[in-house]
Amino acid sequence: MKLCEEATDFVIAPRFPIIGRIDGKAFHTLTRRLKCKKPFDERLSNIMAESAKFLSAQVQGCLLSYTQSDEISFIIRTDQNRDSQPWFGNRIQKMVSVATSAVTSMFNRFLVSGEPAALFDCRIWYMPNMIEVQNYFVWRQRDCVKNSITSAAHYEVARALDENGVPIGRKKTDQLLHKLNQDGRQEILFQKAKINWNDYPDKFKRGQVIFRKEVEVDTNYGPVLRNKWIVEPAPHFTNEEGKVWLSNILNPAHQEEQNEPQDKNK
Repeated sequence: MKLCEEATDFVIAPRFPIIGRIDGKAFHTLTRRLKCKKPFDERLSNIMAESAKFLSAQVQGCLLSYTQSDEISFIIRTDQNRDSQPWFGNRIQKMVSVATSAVTSMFNRFLVSGEPAALFDCRIWYMPNMIEVQNYFVWRQRDCVKNSITSAAHYEVARALDENGVPIGRKKTDQLLHKLNQDGRQEILFQKAKINWNDYPDKFKRGQVIFRKEVEVDTNYGPVLRNKWIVEPAPHFTNEEGKVWLSNILNPAHQEEQNEPQDKNK
């Protein structure tokens, strides 16, 4: 029985950065049953952020989590020093099952009695280097931007009024937006619904990041500085400031070296 069990107990080689992505199962139906607001729901966004925050605290070696819509991506590094130990020995089944259960249990804690429970799936793989890890988060943010513009245009234009004072409706909206790129959809959104996509909160446009930050907390001995997992709107990963921020989060050892005082006599 042990041999049968171990036959599929796959392990990721050590010293590689590991990416995990968790996705909601059938969230289109779930959000309708939860009566989420369209195009963006504040409650759903907050629950996903808190679930990602809880997940980050459970995952050994987690540096950053990123959430948008119904998905959470996280990066694991256990190569920061010689004594680093892989999370669950880099056993894929263990990592996938624990990560999925952490998000599922936390998400459902925020639901009230009678609301349908959420389910999630997870996949985990390794990346060849940290450059590709950074590219991965850029890719997911671009997906977030694309989906954000599309959702805003579809839902806001459909309920906007035409020249006769009648709602444009979903069928006409689909025709207006057909084959348009992101700029074109933003233009239709502004023309028909008088909404500038740039005016939406940043977390609905580019997602949210969860990372450790030194914050001041009150204790019995007075205020002290502690590293806490916090949630913030994601920076723009492709502009200069966002690139530096993402690089520093993903490479903490390099950031510490940069912050160390330099010996001018060298």
